[in-house]
Formats: sequence, structure tokens, C-alpha cells
Amino acid sequence: VGGGAQASGLSSALMFPEIIKSRRLSRNLIEYEFSTEKHGKKLPLINLLLGSKNDSIKWSENQIKYAIFKAQKMITVSRVKKSPLLLISVSTFEKQLSADISDAIIEILSKIANKFKLSQVKEKKAYISNRMNQVESDLVGIEENLKVFRERNRKIIKSPTLLLEQERLMRDVQVQTQMYITLKTQYEMAEIELVERQNMLQVLDPPEAPTIQDSPDVLLNTIIAALLGLSFSLGSIHFKIWYDDNSQKIKSSQLIS
Repeated sequence: VGGGAQASGLSSALMFPEIIKSRRLSRNLIEYEFSTEKHGKKLPLINLLLGSKNDSIKWSENQIKYAIFKAQKMITVSRVKKSPLLLISVSTFEKQLSADISDAIIEILSKIANKFKLSQVKEKKAYISNRMNQVESDLVGIEENLKVFRERNRKIIKSPTLLLEQERLMRDVQVQTQMYITLKTQYEMAEIELVERQNMLQVLDPPEAPTIQDSPDVLLNTIIAALLGLSFSLGSIHFKIWYDDNSQKIKSSQLIS
């Protein structure tokens, strides 16, 4: 997954790992339904995590919090070195379920990021609108002052003081006009951004079910179990030999005492 357009705050691509691991995302994720070979029908993820086939059950807040905790534990997010790309992996009891959950994570992440971005654009638009109204009001007042000044002083060519006053008023009008034009441009850009609401992220490689089981490692677990069993057997044999060799000595010592 890669970040889309430049943004700040929670809609920034730099915040994607934190959003993916957030309780907010997991709370949405556990409500999604997934098909599994084990259960044979679609069930909400919370049912899969808490081991219930009853999809109409009313979960307590503590159960929901525990499901969120388990959902967060099965998600891993890592950054690709020297790249804005993120690698998302999900560990579950079925490979296709892991791929489906990864798809759902990307979908929820996109919705959350776009919602944050939309909220920022709306706040920006509201601020610009307020500033436009204020600047427009100031501009109207300054233009009126210039108009009144010119009506009262029709012959100012021979008066340096009046010429300076007129230049000052004209300069104020120009400044306020430029401010209004700038704000108007920014407002129009915010309008376009609000309509477009472009996706905040792009998917380089869509989630796929793994071809090789990553966990648990059956071969490694088998080797460890065999080594533990062998160690236990050797230890038992060594103890038996030691006990047989020393049992008579122990009994004799007890009789003498």
C-alpha cells in the first residue's frame, strides 16, 4: 500500500501504520463478514475471533474490546526501506481468510483516511469563506472611503497631501482586492478538492492467499518436539541407571543410621 496525495494530520500517509493498528479500524473490521472453510458460511470477524457461530449474538463491551485486541494482534504493518510503501500481513487459521481480511483492512483504511481528509477540506473551506466575507466587507468600506474622498476633493493635483492620501486609499483597495482574489482562488480549489475526494492510497499488489503456510511451522515444531522427547528419554535412562547403581548404597545408609 502506498500513500496518495500529500496531506497533513491523520490523513497523512505517514499515519497509515498507526491507523491500521488503531482500535478504530479494528472496531470496524470485526463487524465485517468473512467466509471460511472451517465454518462453511459467512460470519462476522468477531464471531471467528471469539469462537461463536451465532451471528445474532449481542456482544458485551468487554467482549468487543477483547475481539479488537485479538484483531490488532493478527495484523502486522511494516515499511519498505527507502520507500513510501507499506507491507500489510494478516495471520489467521486459513490462508484465504488472511487475504480477505487484508482486503477489508485496505477498504476501511481508505474510508478512514478519506473521511479525515474530507473533514480537513471542509474546515479549510469554512475558514476561507469567513475570511472572504471579512475581506470583502473591508474592501467595500475602503472603496467607499476612496469614492467619498474623490467626490470631496475633485481638484487635488496641486495638493501633495491630498495626492498622498488618495494614493494611500488606492493602495489599500489594491491590497484588499488582491487578498480577496487569493482567498477566492483558494476557496475554488477547496471546492474542487471536496468534489474530487480522491483516494488517499493506492494498492501496488492486492492481497493474495499465501501458497506456503507461514505459521505454525510444522517441520520446526516437529523437530523441536523430537529433540525434547529425545532429551527427556535420555534423561530418564540416565536417572534410572544412576538410581539402580546407588539404590543399594542408599538402603544400606538408611539401615546403619
